[in-house]
Amino acid sequence: MKKLSLFKIGSDYNPLVRSFAIFLIIIAVMMFINSFAVVFDSWQVIRDFDTCVVDSRIIDYKTMDVTTEQKVLSQLQFQDCKSSLKDITGAQIPPNQTFLTTRQKITALTFPVAILFIYAALLLFAINLYLSASFVLPIEETQVALRPFKELKQKNAPVRAFKKKK
Repeated sequence: MKKLSLFKIGSDYNPLVRSFAIFLIIIAVMMFINSFAVVFDSWQVIRDFDTCVVDSRIIDYKTMDVTTEQKVLSQLQFQDCKSSLKDITGAQIPPNQTFLTTRQKITALTFPVAILFIYAALLLFAINLYLSASFVLPIEETQVALRPFKELKQKNAPVRAFKKKK
């Protein structure tokens, strides 16, 4: 036998759910704006990484015969480009690679966009919770009818291969 119980929180006289929903909406809006800014920062760093590498002239100095100071300066500028990319997006490039591949660009943008969608879903849930003004959670209970122990033992008694000793 199954029994369904409804657990209801909130009503027109008790605005507990609406208060919680307003709090959740404020948090979701702030985090949505923050994640939107992170997506744009990540895109800007990924877009400008190639120009940063070209400006450091590390490719030119590998092939040209220049002074060691210029090589060291270009290497430091290139390391600065790599560290800013790692700090903002979390993407790292191997030491022998100077430019980002398309796969690396997509991978670096995937996480911030996913976080943006999570906060958008949280915002929609909070708005829905605010508009409903109550929260009903169905809880299902299963009740099993019990039989006396004697009947259970007689029906499922094992077959003995030997006789009991008296």
